Amino acid sequence: MPLAGTTIEQETVSRVNHLEVFPMPNPIDIFLDPVTLAVLAMSAGLFVWERIAPGRDVSARN
Repeated sequence: MPLAGTTIEQETVSRVNHLEVFPMPNPIDIFLDPVTLAVLAMSAGLFVWERIAPGRDVSARN
């Protein structure tokens, strides 16, 4: 439903212009995003921590 005082055509043009103003990011942009880098750093840190000091011994399986 279009906004008050606008036609369906104006609303469609507004949505298309919105996509031009906020284009979809490239995969490299997503990878270099600070949030992505923080999540990858935390995952790598937990992996290294688990390798250095494992929570329990997994070598004694039956």
